[in-house]
Amino acid sequence: MKRKIFCALVVLLFVAPFLGARAQSSSAQMYITWKAQTYIPPIYTGKTLPTAGSRVTASVFVVQNGKLLDLSGKTIYWYMNDEFIEGGANQQTVEFRVPKEKNDTVAEIMVRLPDTAGGLVNTIDIPIVSPQVAIDAPFPRNAVAGPSFRVRARAYFFNTPSPAFLDYAWITNGKEPSPEDPEDLSIAVDPGSTPGLPINIGLTVRNPISFIELASHAKTLILGQ
Repeated sequence: MKRKIFCALVVLLFVAPFLGARAQSSSAQMYITWKAQTYIPPIYTGKTLPTAGSRVTASVFVVQNGKLLDLSGKTIYWYMNDEFIEGGANQQTVEFRVPKEKNDTVAEIMVRLPDTAGGLVNTIDIPIVSPQVAIDAPFPRNAVAGPSFRVRARAYFFNTPSPAFLDYAWITNGKEPSPEDPEDLSIAVDPGSTPGLPINIGLTVRNPISFIELASHAKTLILGQ
């Protein structure tokens, strides 16, 4: 009797993992993808993030048994921060704006598919960030040499289709230059300047159509030999 019980337990332990894997593979999984319509430089390879008031395009798809389910004609409901956005048949992709309030840091997106088995529901958080700007000065050890050198502004996550629509304010060692190309600053080195002299560069970028979209960056370079 004990031997039969032992054999039954061995068989159960052997078969159970396969039963679990089959149940998991047959269950439907919902996924939500999204992309913000903010500006990023061509050199940026990360996720395009929204800032306050940005437009976002989001899509939903369902995988079952390793295959994409056809959601044609299915009813899909979209919500943001518990408020209804859009819904109905064939609403697999939607577009919306994240909140415009500057203090909001997350937009919670929920999707419901009542027509699917079990009524699938999924929720994701979309981070809301402040615009950023960086002074691109690719000099080893931050050392520069004369008679002149160039630095460039890199704006991220502004609500604009092009950085040309932004306002740029540069300052170098207390002076305010007026470059022909506001994104690309040429800095002249005064003849006779002492090696080791610090060159302090500041940059502020604003979106003229949105007073809350503002970013600054400062960088110090060193005059080399």
